[in-house]
Amino acid sequence: MGVENNKYSSGSSIMKHLWVLLIFAIVTITLFGGFIFSDKMLYGSDTIEAGVMFRNFYGEFVKEHHTMPLWNPYLYGGMPFIDAMHGDTFFPLAALQFILPIQRALGYKLVIMVFFGGVFMYMFLLRFNFSPTLAMFGGLAYMLSGFLVSLVYAGHDGRMYITALLPLILMATISILRNKSLKSLLFFAFSFSILILANHPQFAYFAMWCVGAYFIYGVVRQFLDKKNINTLLKPSIIIITAIILGLAGSIVQLLPPYIYVNNYSPRAEESRGYDYAASWSMHQEEALSLILPGFVGTSVGDDDNYWGKNAFRLHSDYPGIIVTVLALLAVFYYRRKREIYFFTGVAIFALLYALGDHTPVFKLFYYVVPGVKSFRAPSTIMFLYIFSLVFIAVHGLKLLIDPELSARRYKKYLYFLSACAGILAFIALLFTVAAESIFKLWASIFYSSIPDVKSMSFETM
Repeated sequence: MGVENNKYSSGSSIMKHLWVLLIFAIVTITLFGGFIFSDKMLYGSDTIEAGVMFRNFYGEFVKEHHTMPLWNPYLYGGMPFIDAMHGDTFFPLAALQFILPIQRALGYKLVIMVFFGGVFMYMFLLRFNFSPTLAMFGGLAYMLSGFLVSLVYAGHDGRMYITALLPLILMATISILRNKSLKSLLFFAFSFSILILANHPQFAYFAMWCVGAYFIYGVVRQFLDKKNINTLLKPSIIIITAIILGLAGSIVQLLPPYIYVNNYSPRAEESRGYDYAASWSMHQEEALSLILPGFVGTSVGDDDNYWGKNAFRLHSDYPGIIVTVLALLAVFYYRRKREIYFFTGVAIFALLYALGDHTPVFKLFYYVVPGVKSFRAPSTIMFLYIFSLVFIAVHGLKLLIDPELSARRYKKYLYFLSACAGILAFIALLFTVAAESIFKLWASIFYSSIPDVKSMSFETM
Protein backbone atom coordinates (compact mmCIF):
# COMPACT_ATOMS: atom_id res chain seq x y z
CA MET A 1 0.00 0.00 0.00
CA GLY A 2 2.98 2.36 0.16
CA VAL A 3 2.27 3.10 3.82
CA GLU A 4 4.09 0.29 5.57
CA ASN A 5 7.03 0.75 7.92
CA ASN A 6 5.89 4.20 8.92
CA LYS A 7 8.41 5.52 11.42
CA TYR A 8 6.36 8.65 12.10
CA SER A 9 2.94 7.20 12.91
CA SER A 10 3.21 3.56 13.97
CA GLY A 11 3.42 3.30 17.73
CA SER A 12 4.36 6.95 18.12
CA SER A 13 3.12 8.93 21.09
CA ILE A 14 0.98 11.97 20.53
CA MET A 15 3.40 13.85 22.81
CA LYS A 16 6.01 13.68 20.04
CA HIS A 17 3.67 15.70 17.86
CA LEU A 18 2.48 18.13 20.52
CA TRP A 19 4.45 21.01 19.01
CA VAL A 20 2.60 20.55 15.71
CA LEU A 21 -0.78 20.57 17.45
CA LEU A 22 0.30 23.72 19.27
CA ILE A 23 1.08 25.40 15.93
CA PHE A 24 -2.33 24.38 14.58
CA ALA A 25 -3.93 25.85 17.69
CA ILE A 26 -1.98 29.12 17.40
CA VAL A 27 -2.90 29.48 13.72
CA THR A 28 -6.57 28.79 14.49
CA ILE A 29 -6.62 31.29 17.35
CA THR A 30 -4.90 33.88 15.18
CA LEU A 31 -7.37 33.33 12.36
CA PHE A 32 -10.44 33.57 14.58
CA GLY A 33 -9.05 35.83 17.30
CA GLY A 34 -11.62 38.53 16.60
CA PHE A 35 -14.32 36.04 17.54
CA ILE A 36 -12.54 34.10 20.30
CA PHE A 37 -11.48 37.17 22.28
CA SER A 38 -14.87 38.83 22.18
CA ASP A 39 -18.48 38.20 23.12
CA LYS A 40 -19.64 38.49 19.53
CA MET A 41 -21.09 36.05 17.04
CA LEU A 42 -19.17 34.54 14.11
CA TYR A 43 -21.13 35.74 11.11
CA GLY A 44 -22.63 33.28 8.65
CA SER A 45 -25.33 34.09 6.13
CA ASP A 46 -27.20 30.81 6.65
CA THR A 47 -26.57 31.06 10.37
CA ILE A 48 -28.43 34.36 10.51
CA GLU A 49 -31.30 33.15 8.32
CA ALA A 50 -32.02 29.83 10.01
CA GLY A 51 -29.14 28.45 12.06
CA VAL A 52 -29.69 30.60 15.13
CA MET A 53 -33.38 29.82 15.26
CA PHE A 54 -32.92 26.07 14.74
CA ARG A 55 -30.17 25.68 17.33
CA ASN A 56 -31.66 28.05 19.87
CA PHE A 57 -34.97 26.18 19.76
CA TYR A 58 -33.12 22.88 20.13
CA GLY A 59 -30.92 24.02 23.00
CA GLU A 60 -33.68 25.73 24.97
CA PHE A 61 -36.07 22.82 24.51
CA VAL A 62 -33.57 20.26 25.76
CA LYS A 63 -32.55 22.42 28.73
CA GLU A 64 -36.17 22.97 29.74
CA HIS A 65 -37.72 19.56 29.02
CA HIS A 66 -34.65 17.26 29.22
CA THR A 67 -35.68 15.43 26.08
CA MET A 68 -35.34 15.70 22.33
CA PRO A 69 -37.87 17.92 20.50
CA LEU A 70 -39.94 15.98 18.00
CA TRP A 71 -41.83 18.94 16.53
CA ASN A 72 -40.89 22.51 15.63
CA PRO A 73 -44.08 24.64 15.75
CA TYR A 74 -42.40 27.79 14.43
CA LEU A 75 -41.86 26.80 10.77
CA TYR A 76 -44.64 26.57 8.16
CA GLY A 77 -47.22 25.91 10.84
CA GLY A 78 -45.07 23.10 12.24
CA MET A 79 -42.48 20.59 11.03
CA PRO A 80 -41.03 17.39 12.49
CA PHE A 81 -37.73 18.28 14.12
CA ILE A 82 -35.53 15.26 13.45
CA ASP A 83 -37.23 14.14 10.24
CA ALA A 84 -36.96 17.56 8.57
CA MET A 85 -33.27 17.83 9.49
CA HIS A 86 -32.77 20.92 11.63
CA GLY A 87 -29.01 20.94 11.25
CA ASP A 88 -26.35 19.04 13.20
CA THR A 89 -28.74 17.70 15.85
CA PHE A 90 -26.72 14.61 16.78
CA PHE A 91 -23.21 15.75 15.86
CA PRO A 92 -20.96 15.67 18.98
CA LEU A 93 -20.21 19.39 18.87
CA ALA A 94 -23.93 20.13 19.14
CA ALA A 95 -23.39 19.66 22.88
CA LEU A 96 -21.85 23.15 22.95
CA GLN A 97 -25.34 24.56 22.40
CA PHE A 98 -26.34 23.32 25.86
CA ILE A 99 -23.28 24.84 27.55
CA LEU A 100 -22.53 28.15 25.84
CA PRO A 101 -24.74 31.01 24.69
CA ILE A 102 -26.08 30.04 21.28
CA GLN A 103 -24.28 32.83 19.39
CA ARG A 104 -20.95 31.66 20.85
CA ALA A 105 -21.60 27.93 20.46
CA LEU A 106 -22.34 28.24 16.73
CA GLY A 107 -19.02 29.98 16.11
CA TYR A 108 -16.92 27.69 18.27
CA LYS A 109 -18.17 24.63 16.40
CA LEU A 110 -16.73 26.02 13.16
CA VAL A 111 -13.47 27.14 14.81
CA ILE A 112 -12.96 23.70 16.34
CA MET A 113 -13.59 21.93 13.04
CA VAL A 114 -11.08 24.12 11.20
CA PHE A 115 -8.51 23.10 13.82
CA PHE A 116 -9.40 19.41 13.52
CA GLY A 117 -9.31 19.64 9.74
CA GLY A 118 -5.61 20.43 10.06
CA VAL A 119 -5.03 17.80 12.74
CA PHE A 120 -6.75 15.01 10.80
CA MET A 121 -4.89 15.90 7.60
CA TYR A 122 -1.62 15.89 9.56
CA MET A 123 -2.38 12.45 10.99
CA PHE A 124 -3.41 11.14 7.57
CA LEU A 125 -0.14 12.29 5.97
CA LEU A 126 1.90 10.61 8.69
CA ARG A 127 0.52 7.30 7.42
CA PHE A 128 2.52 7.87 4.24
CA ASN A 129 5.84 8.19 6.05
CA PHE A 130 6.06 11.96 5.72
CA SER A 131 8.03 13.75 8.39
CA PRO A 132 6.07 15.77 10.97
CA THR A 133 7.26 18.95 9.25
CA LEU A 134 5.93 17.91 5.85
CA ALA A 135 2.71 16.58 7.38
CA MET A 136 2.32 19.86 9.25
CA PHE A 137 2.60 21.76 5.97
CA GLY A 138 -0.17 19.60 4.52
CA GLY A 139 -2.35 20.08 7.60
CA LEU A 140 -1.93 23.86 7.48
CA ALA A 141 -2.59 23.96 3.73
CA TYR A 142 -5.79 21.97 4.19
CA MET A 143 -7.19 23.83 7.18
CA LEU A 144 -6.40 27.22 5.59
CA SER A 145 -7.62 26.33 2.11
CA GLY A 146 -10.09 28.76 0.62
CA PHE A 147 -12.71 26.03 0.44
CA LEU A 148 -12.74 25.12 4.14
CA VAL A 149 -12.24 28.55 5.71
CA SER A 150 -14.51 30.50 3.37
CA LEU A 151 -17.46 28.25 4.27
CA VAL A 152 -17.55 30.13 7.57
CA TYR A 153 -19.02 33.16 5.83
CA ALA A 154 -21.91 31.14 4.44
CA GLY A 155 -22.40 29.34 7.77
CA HIS A 156 -22.25 25.95 6.05
CA ASP A 157 -21.33 23.96 9.12
CA GLY A 158 -22.24 20.52 7.70
CA ARG A 159 -19.98 21.08 4.71
CA MET A 160 -17.15 22.14 7.00
CA TYR A 161 -17.62 19.12 9.24
CA ILE A 162 -17.30 16.59 6.42
CA THR A 163 -14.44 18.41 4.72
CA ALA A 164 -12.56 18.26 8.03
CA LEU A 165 -13.55 14.62 8.64
CA LEU A 166 -12.50 13.29 5.22
CA PRO A 167 -8.87 12.63 6.27
CA LEU A 168 -10.15 10.81 9.38
CA ILE A 169 -12.29 8.30 7.53
CA LEU A 170 -9.53 7.75 4.97
CA MET A 171 -7.20 7.00 7.88
CA ALA A 172 -9.71 4.42 9.04
CA THR A 173 -9.75 2.95 5.53
CA ILE A 174 -5.95 2.67 5.56
CA SER A 175 -6.16 1.00 8.96
CA ILE A 176 -8.44 -1.70 7.56
CA LEU A 177 -6.18 -2.25 4.56
CA ARG A 178 -3.06 -2.50 6.70
CA ASN A 179 -4.17 -4.14 9.92
CA LYS A 180 -7.40 -6.01 9.12
CA SER A 181 -8.22 -6.00 12.84
CA LEU A 182 -11.17 -5.47 15.15
CA LYS A 183 -9.64 -2.15 16.17
CA SER A 184 -9.58 -0.95 12.56
CA LEU A 185 -13.18 -2.12 12.10
CA LEU A 186 -14.34 -0.08 15.10
CA PHE A 187 -12.27 2.91 13.98
CA PHE A 188 -13.98 2.93 10.59
CA ALA A 189 -17.45 2.37 12.08
CA PHE A 190 -16.94 5.32 14.44
CA SER A 191 -15.63 7.59 11.67
CA PHE A 192 -18.48 6.65 9.36
CA SER A 193 -21.09 7.31 12.06
CA ILE A 194 -19.63 10.76 12.78
CA LEU A 195 -19.61 11.50 9.04
CA ILE A 196 -23.33 10.71 8.80
CA LEU A 197 -24.18 12.62 12.00
CA ALA A 198 -22.62 15.72 10.47
CA ASN A 199 -25.94 15.78 8.59
CA HIS A 200 -24.93 16.82 5.12
CA PRO A 201 -26.01 13.82 3.01
CA GLN A 202 -24.53 15.13 -0.25
CA PHE A 203 -21.07 15.78 1.16
CA ALA A 204 -21.12 12.44 2.97
CA TYR A 205 -22.12 10.76 -0.31
CA PHE A 206 -19.18 12.32 -2.15
CA ALA A 207 -16.81 11.51 0.71
CA MET A 208 -17.79 7.86 0.51
CA TRP A 209 -17.12 7.86 -3.23
CA CYS A 210 -13.54 8.75 -2.39
CA VAL A 211 -13.37 6.20 0.43
CA GLY A 212 -14.80 3.46 -1.77
CA ALA A 213 -12.44 4.24 -4.63
CA TYR A 214 -9.43 4.27 -2.31
CA PHE A 215 -10.47 0.98 -0.71
CA ILE A 216 -10.84 -0.71 -4.11
CA TYR A 217 -7.48 0.72 -5.17
CA GLY A 218 -5.89 -0.59 -1.98
CA VAL A 219 -7.23 -4.14 -2.07
CA VAL A 220 -6.46 -4.51 -5.78
CA ARG A 221 -2.87 -3.41 -5.15
CA GLN A 222 -2.52 -5.85 -2.28
CA PHE A 223 -3.94 -8.68 -4.39
CA LEU A 224 -1.60 -7.93 -7.30
CA ASP A 225 1.36 -7.79 -4.93
CA LYS A 226 0.60 -10.98 -2.95
CA LYS A 227 -1.65 -13.00 -5.31
CA ASN A 228 -3.67 -14.13 -2.28
CA ILE A 229 -7.47 -14.08 -2.35
CA ASN A 230 -7.52 -13.27 1.39
CA THR A 231 -6.13 -9.83 0.57
CA LEU A 232 -9.45 -9.20 -1.18
CA LEU A 233 -11.87 -11.07 1.08
CA LYS A 234 -10.76 -10.18 4.60
CA PRO A 235 -10.61 -6.38 4.29
CA SER A 236 -13.84 -6.42 2.25
CA ILE A 237 -15.67 -8.32 4.99
CA ILE A 238 -14.27 -5.97 7.63
CA ILE A 239 -15.25 -2.76 5.84
CA ILE A 240 -18.76 -4.05 5.02
CA THR A 241 -19.23 -4.97 8.68
CA ALA A 242 -17.88 -1.57 9.72
CA ILE A 243 -20.29 0.22 7.39
CA ILE A 244 -23.21 -1.75 8.84
CA LEU A 245 -22.14 -0.83 12.38
CA GLY A 246 -21.63 2.79 11.32
CA LEU A 247 -25.11 2.90 9.82
CA ALA A 248 -26.54 1.43 13.01
CA GLY A 249 -24.78 4.11 15.02
CA SER A 250 -26.18 6.90 12.86
CA ILE A 251 -29.57 5.48 11.90
CA VAL A 252 -31.33 8.15 13.96
CA GLN A 253 -30.01 10.73 11.49
CA LEU A 254 -30.73 8.63 8.39
CA LEU A 255 -34.03 6.81 8.66
CA PRO A 256 -36.47 9.54 9.85
CA PRO A 257 -35.39 12.06 7.15
CA TYR A 258 -35.50 9.33 4.49
CA ILE A 259 -39.09 8.40 5.37
CA TYR A 260 -40.15 12.04 5.69
CA VAL A 261 -38.63 13.31 2.47
CA ASN A 262 -39.96 10.43 0.40
CA ASN A 263 -43.48 10.34 1.84
CA TYR A 264 -44.52 13.48 3.70
CA SER A 265 -42.34 16.43 2.76
CA PRO A 266 -43.80 19.04 0.37
CA ARG A 267 -40.82 18.18 -1.82
CA ALA A 268 -41.75 14.52 -2.05
CA GLU A 269 -43.73 14.96 -5.26
CA GLU A 270 -41.52 17.60 -6.85
CA SER A 271 -40.36 16.86 -10.38
CA ARG A 272 -36.76 18.01 -10.27
CA GLY A 273 -35.06 16.52 -13.28
CA TYR A 274 -31.67 17.04 -14.85
CA ASP A 275 -31.69 20.85 -14.88
CA TYR A 276 -32.29 20.91 -11.14
CA ALA A 277 -29.49 18.42 -10.47
CA ALA A 278 -27.05 20.34 -12.70
CA SER A 279 -27.86 23.71 -11.14
CA TRP A 280 -25.11 25.49 -9.22
CA SER A 281 -22.44 23.76 -11.27
CA MET A 282 -18.99 25.22 -11.42
CA HIS A 283 -18.56 27.31 -14.57
CA GLN A 284 -15.55 28.35 -16.61
CA GLU A 285 -15.16 31.50 -14.53
CA GLU A 286 -15.06 29.57 -11.24
CA ALA A 287 -12.66 27.04 -12.76
CA LEU A 288 -10.16 29.76 -13.64
CA SER A 289 -10.57 31.10 -10.10
CA LEU A 290 -8.76 27.97 -8.91
CA ILE A 291 -5.63 29.71 -10.21
CA LEU A 292 -6.70 33.37 -10.07
CA PRO A 293 -8.93 33.54 -6.98
CA GLY A 294 -10.40 36.96 -7.67
CA PHE A 295 -11.11 36.40 -11.35
CA VAL A 296 -14.86 35.90 -11.06
CA GLY A 297 -15.39 38.13 -8.04
CA THR A 298 -17.54 37.30 -5.05
CA SER A 299 -20.90 38.09 -3.46
CA VAL A 300 -19.64 38.85 0.04
CA GLY A 301 -21.08 41.71 2.06
CA ASP A 302 -21.31 45.05 0.29
CA ASP A 303 -18.51 44.16 -2.15
CA ASP A 304 -20.67 42.26 -4.61
CA ASN A 305 -18.61 42.03 -7.80
CA TYR A 306 -19.49 38.47 -8.81
CA TRP A 307 -20.10 38.17 -12.55
CA GLY A 308 -20.17 34.41 -13.07
CA LYS A 309 -23.07 32.33 -14.35
CA ASN A 310 -24.50 31.37 -10.96
CA ALA A 311 -26.79 33.66 -8.99
CA PHE A 312 -24.14 34.43 -6.37
CA ARG A 313 -20.95 33.08 -4.83
CA LEU A 314 -20.25 33.07 -1.09
CA HIS A 315 -17.17 30.84 -0.85
CA SER A 316 -13.92 30.12 -2.67
CA ASP A 317 -12.61 26.84 -4.06
CA TYR A 318 -9.08 28.29 -4.22
CA PRO A 319 -6.49 25.78 -2.93
CA GLY A 320 -3.60 28.28 -2.90
CA ILE A 321 -1.11 28.88 -5.68
CA ILE A 322 1.77 27.36 -3.68
CA VAL A 323 -0.22 24.15 -3.22
CA THR A 324 -1.14 24.10 -6.91
CA VAL A 325 2.44 24.59 -8.13
CA LEU A 326 3.85 22.00 -5.70
CA ALA A 327 1.20 19.53 -6.81
CA LEU A 328 2.13 20.06 -10.46
CA LEU A 329 5.79 19.55 -9.57
CA ALA A 330 4.98 16.24 -7.91
CA VAL A 331 2.82 15.03 -10.80
CA PHE A 332 5.57 15.74 -13.33
CA TYR A 333 8.65 14.66 -11.40
CA TYR A 334 7.87 12.33 -8.49
CA ARG A 335 9.19 8.87 -9.25
CA ARG A 336 7.09 6.79 -6.82
CA LYS A 337 3.75 7.85 -8.20
CA ARG A 338 1.17 5.21 -7.29
CA GLU A 339 -0.68 7.27 -4.67
CA ILE A 340 -0.06 10.41 -6.72
CA TYR A 341 -1.70 8.77 -9.72
CA PHE A 342 -4.72 7.84 -7.63
CA PHE A 343 -5.27 11.26 -6.07
CA THR A 344 -4.52 13.02 -9.34
CA GLY A 345 -7.35 10.96 -10.78
CA VAL A 346 -9.60 11.97 -7.87
CA ALA A 347 -8.75 15.65 -8.39
CA ILE A 348 -9.40 15.52 -12.14
CA PHE A 349 -12.65 13.61 -11.64
CA ALA A 350 -13.86 16.05 -8.96
CA LEU A 351 -13.13 19.03 -11.21
CA LEU A 352 -14.89 17.49 -14.22
CA TYR A 353 -17.88 16.46 -12.11
CA ALA A 354 -18.06 19.91 -10.49
CA LEU A 355 -18.34 21.48 -13.94
CA GLY A 356 -21.74 19.79 -14.22
CA ASP A 357 -23.39 20.15 -17.59
CA HIS A 358 -20.19 21.60 -19.10
CA THR A 359 -18.65 18.10 -19.37
CA PRO A 360 -20.19 14.66 -20.04
CA VAL A 361 -19.00 13.31 -16.67
CA PHE A 362 -21.86 14.64 -14.58
CA LYS A 363 -24.49 13.61 -17.15
CA LEU A 364 -23.10 10.07 -17.19
CA PHE A 365 -23.25 9.86 -13.40
CA TYR A 366 -26.71 11.40 -13.34
CA TYR A 367 -28.17 8.62 -15.48
CA VAL A 368 -26.06 5.71 -14.21
CA VAL A 369 -25.12 6.21 -10.53
CA PRO A 370 -27.88 5.81 -7.90
CA GLY A 371 -28.47 8.84 -5.71
CA VAL A 372 -27.04 11.51 -8.01
CA LYS A 373 -30.54 12.56 -9.09
CA SER A 374 -31.40 13.37 -5.49
CA PHE A 375 -28.88 16.20 -5.24
CA ARG A 376 -28.02 19.43 -6.96
CA ALA A 377 -24.90 21.64 -7.01
CA PRO A 378 -22.24 19.33 -8.50
CA SER A 379 -19.63 21.93 -7.51
CA THR A 380 -19.90 20.84 -3.88
CA ILE A 381 -17.65 17.89 -4.74
CA MET A 382 -14.69 20.28 -4.87
CA PHE A 383 -13.60 19.39 -1.34
CA LEU A 384 -12.25 16.16 -2.87
CA TYR A 385 -10.22 18.28 -5.30
CA ILE A 386 -8.76 20.37 -2.47
CA PHE A 387 -7.91 17.31 -0.39
CA SER A 388 -6.23 15.54 -3.31
CA LEU A 389 -4.25 18.60 -4.34
CA VAL A 390 -2.90 19.12 -0.82
CA PHE A 391 -1.90 15.46 -0.59
CA ILE A 392 -0.03 15.67 -3.90
CA ALA A 393 1.55 19.04 -2.99
CA VAL A 394 3.19 17.52 0.10
CA HIS A 395 4.98 15.11 -2.25
CA GLY A 396 6.12 18.11 -4.29
CA LEU A 397 7.54 19.83 -1.21
CA LYS A 398 9.28 16.60 -0.26
CA LEU A 399 11.07 16.66 -3.61
CA LEU A 400 12.41 20.16 -2.95
CA ILE A 401 13.77 19.47 0.53
CA ASP A 402 15.15 16.01 -0.21
CA PRO A 403 18.65 15.96 1.38
CA GLU A 404 19.84 13.63 -1.40
CA LEU A 405 18.67 15.97 -4.14
CA SER A 406 21.31 16.13 -6.87
CA ALA A 407 22.37 19.37 -8.52
CA ARG A 408 20.95 18.18 -11.82
CA ARG A 409 17.52 17.43 -10.35
CA TYR A 410 17.59 20.66 -8.36
CA LYS A 411 18.12 22.64 -11.58
CA LYS A 412 15.28 20.76 -13.23
CA TYR A 413 12.90 21.63 -10.39
CA LEU A 414 14.16 25.21 -10.31
CA TYR A 415 13.45 25.59 -14.04
CA PHE A 416 9.94 24.25 -13.51
CA LEU A 417 9.22 26.60 -10.62
CA SER A 418 10.69 29.53 -12.53
CA ALA A 419 8.45 28.72 -15.51
CA CYS A 420 5.39 28.67 -13.23
CA ALA A 421 6.40 31.98 -11.68
CA GLY A 422 6.97 33.47 -15.11
CA ILE A 423 3.56 32.37 -16.38
CA LEU A 424 1.83 33.83 -13.32
CA ALA A 425 3.77 37.09 -13.64
CA PHE A 426 2.80 37.33 -17.31
CA ILE A 427 -0.88 36.77 -16.44
CA ALA A 428 -0.67 39.45 -13.74
CA LEU A 429 0.89 41.88 -16.22
CA LEU A 430 -1.84 41.18 -18.78
CA PHE A 431 -4.58 41.87 -16.27
CA THR A 432 -2.81 45.04 -15.16
CA VAL A 433 -2.59 46.59 -18.62
CA ALA A 434 -5.53 45.02 -20.45
CA ALA A 435 -8.12 43.79 -17.94
CA GLU A 436 -11.11 45.15 -19.87
CA SER A 437 -9.95 43.64 -23.16
CA ILE A 438 -9.37 40.28 -21.50
CA PHE A 439 -12.84 40.36 -19.99
CA LYS A 440 -14.44 41.16 -23.35
CA LEU A 441 -12.49 38.36 -25.02
CA TRP A 442 -13.46 35.92 -22.27
CA ALA A 443 -17.13 36.90 -22.46
CA SER A 444 -17.18 36.53 -26.24
CA ILE A 445 -15.86 32.97 -25.96
CA PHE A 446 -17.49 31.62 -22.79
CA TYR A 447 -20.25 34.02 -21.77
CA SER A 448 -21.78 35.76 -24.77
CA SER A 449 -25.12 36.07 -22.96
CA ILE A 450 -23.70 37.87 -19.93
CA PRO A 451 -26.29 40.29 -18.48
CA ASP A 452 -25.41 43.97 -18.37
CA VAL A 453 -25.57 44.01 -14.58
CA LYS A 454 -22.84 41.35 -14.43
CA SER A 455 -20.70 43.25 -16.89
CA MET A 456 -20.99 46.17 -14.51
CA SER A 457 -19.97 43.90 -11.62
CA PHE A 458 -16.73 43.10 -13.41
CA GLU A 459 -15.96 46.79 -13.69
CA THR A 460 -16.21 47.19 -9.90
CA MET A 461 -13.52 44.59 -9.23
